[in-house]
Amino acid sequence: MTDFQDFYINVVRLEKATVNGAQISSLCPIKDHRKKNQCFSANFDTGQCKCFKGCFDGNAYTLAQHLNIDKPEQWLTNKTHISEEITPPIIKEKNIMNTEEVKSDNYLNTVNALHGKMMKYLTNGKNEAFPKKILKEEKVGFDGKRLVFPYFNNDMSEVVGIKYHKPKPHSTKGFKCTWYLGWHLKKYDTKKPLYICEGEKDALFMKSLNFQVVSSSNGASSLPDDMAGITKFECIFIYDNDEAGIDGAKKHGRALKLKNKDMIVKVAKWSIDLPDGYDVFDDFKRSMSEDMYGLDELDKAIINAKQIELNLPKKLGAFTVMTGKEASMNKAKETEWLIEHILPKEFNSCLAGTTGAKKSMWAIQLAMALANGDKNFCGNKILTSGIKVLYVDTEIGNTELHRRYKKIQGNMDWRGDDNIFLLSKSGIHLDIWKDVHEAISYVNPELIIFDSLYNTTKIGDFSKSSQMSKVTNELTKFKELYGVTILAIAHFNKGQHDQGLSIDRMQGSAVLQNWVEFQMLMVSTNVSDFNLWTVAKARGVRHDQSVIGLKWDDFWFNTIGVVEDYRPFLIADEKKLKWQSILEDCAKRFDTKDWMNVFNQKTTLSERTGMQWLKECSDSPMVNKLSHGLYEKDLRLINESNIDE
Repeated sequence: MTDFQDFYINVVRLEKATVNGAQISSLCPIKDHRKKNQCFSANFDTGQCKCFKGCFDGNAYTLAQHLNIDKPEQWLTNKTHISEEITPPIIKEKNIMNTEEVKSDNYLNTVNALHGKMMKYLTNGKNEAFPKKILKEEKVGFDGKRLVFPYFNNDMSEVVGIKYHKPKPHSTKGFKCTWYLGWHLKKYDTKKPLYICEGEKDALFMKSLNFQVVSSSNGASSLPDDMAGITKFECIFIYDNDEAGIDGAKKHGRALKLKNKDMIVKVAKWSIDLPDGYDVFDDFKRSMSEDMYGLDELDKAIINAKQIELNLPKKLGAFTVMTGKEASMNKAKETEWLIEHILPKEFNSCLAGTTGAKKSMWAIQLAMALANGDKNFCGNKILTSGIKVLYVDTEIGNTELHRRYKKIQGNMDWRGDDNIFLLSKSGIHLDIWKDVHEAISYVNPELIIFDSLYNTTKIGDFSKSSQMSKVTNELTKFKELYGVTILAIAHFNKGQHDQGLSIDRMQGSAVLQNWVEFQMLMVSTNVSDFNLWTVAKARGVRHDQSVIGLKWDDFWFNTIGVVEDYRPFLIADEKKLKWQSILEDCAKRFDTKDWMNVFNQKTTLSERTGMQWLKECSDSPMVNKLSHGLYEKDLRLINESNIDE
């Protein structure tokens, strides 16, 4: 009879037992377990045992402990490898966790079972050089696949959670981020450094070497909320030698420093020659394999630790940071122009206007003038000549874009083939961003024109800020990634033509207006092929608020000049003709009675309609109201022949 066979049959005295070779099945020996069937099984060769109802999983040693059998250590798998000098701590039977992993009436069963497995793991030579004493003190377990770390409260009287190590690390349900070995903090000397490791294995090993050490249960990803016991020490982070570890240590070091700006916080620096992921435990394994004494790399990492200083970073998330001193000492960057007063360099620019205002023609002519190295565009100096331009057409398609391109090219001494690149699609709605990023990798442009903005995406409702911001975020990426100038072509809302050159007519939520740094407006008029153009907004640069008249002739825009009063050009033809028919028979100065006399002679409409016409006419630039009931003709009616004079 083997030792374990004797243990289960004669010492434990399993009830209603059935023996099958080295395996025995019986009623569960655990007190208070309802004994209805053979749910308990043990192995005579290994000593392992388990209740399939979930109340116990361990070995002969841990079962002897649980049943209070004298000298339980005699039932260890290999007694010669286990020291008897340390007795595992007793865990009080309270605050038992209600989790899938823990179902027993006494949580000590689970911890002891895991600890017992770890003892077997050690004696089989698979311990990865873990010090046995520290494993017993901290009751580290092994579930057959991985290390298992119990987390205790401050006096080690209760287990607050279990952490399962690799592979597939996870914790017991409801287990919040906390300090591993944090129950030793009250014993640590605050005059000596506290080391913060990335993982439990590293922390256990440093603890065995008498370092004051803890680790976060969330590793390099986050720290526990409770920092009260930590901020009393000089802290040295010693995370793994990889991107996550290096970034996590710096991030956590700053977070800790912010809790107490007077404390010293350092980040250990591993040698650049070490492998990616190298950590404290790797250093111990290396020293053992090379038959060395001492942990050279760990020592150097600590000696070379860099102190965390709360220097204001240059970037905080999406923000660029500048101190007052930097702002005062450094020269402000001057605005550069691609085209003076029309297109500032590296700005978010936008041209918005009415349907039929030939905005696309204007944009293509601008693109071609820059690519061609021309001296001016619509009377404004081109200050950066021969630049590369990517023109992204999203609505008219390749055939019509090519037709317009050729028509405009006919007005130029063309030499810009190598500097302009055209993308075109029909007006279907889809997100174009990925394709444009790919095009940039081939073209490397300085200017990108999106014509028009509303077909760049499958988002349909630009009136909603949440939708519009998705578009402006994508546009911003182009400028931030490539340092390009952006020109977007946008539309006005339909109607409201009498409002003229107003930025509030532009389609899209306030998000678009806030994104734009240089906003131009362009509207058609009541004169054929004559447009009005102005700058409505400029951020960081002075802009001329003049309204410019643009004449379109044979696929070419020319500047006619400044329009002092543009309102007559926005009067609808129907209204203009109505008022003209009455005004032409009125004297230079006339009163209400004179107006109504002419009105009644020329129309059969009601006097109410006549008075409404007079009010509309007097509100226009065509008539000045001198006083109550007294008027004077003011401006001549604008027509195409006037513009050409």
